Amino acid sequence: MHALKISSLMTRLSASSLALVACLLGSVIAAAPTTSYAQGITLVTCVGTHTASWTPGLTDTATDVEVSTSSLWSCPLAGTSASSSQQFEQELSCDSLLDPTNVTWVIAWANGQKSTAQLSGDVENIDGNLVIPLTGTVTNGLYAGDTVAITVTDTNLGATLDDVCSSPGGLTNASGPTILTITGVSL
Repeated sequence: MHALKISSLMTRLSASSLALVACLLGSVIAAAPTTSYAQGITLVTCVGTHTASWTPGLTDTATDVEVSTSSLWSCPLAGTSASSSQQFEQELSCDSLLDPTNVTWVIAWANGQKSTAQLSGDVENIDGNLVIPLTGTVTNGLYAGDTVAITVTDTNLGATLDDVCSSPGGLTNASGPTILTITGVSL
């Protein structure tokens, strides 16, 4: 009889203990941050192509221009892809392409989520290519708070910019490879 009472008491204690542990674990899990990766870890790296067009074409004289840009990335290690497109009007000349840049890009991910990134960088002429390394922070959406780096290379544009800009139609488009990297800053 005592064995039955002890067994019943232990079963109730075990059930109560399990319920308490489950509640505590649930509280810990619920309080955990939604991002849990080490600081400085590369979360996603993507490679692709970037195109830009200007209408009318850019010349040595500043004028209002319709600008369209498009980037398409493949992120094979992350098993996803991304894209970004911007269209806007701005007063530009060929010399403007060499100015430091501050931009906001919205990156659309294959899963339907978006990341808004504030980026800045200087344009460099490297081996005849205009290279634009942009760095900044994802300010909203997927990867919010993390670091973003986008490098755009306008192939052969640095070598031909002067000639194209002084031609009658001006510079109407440029394209080349691009790399997108998101680095975690959450702990």
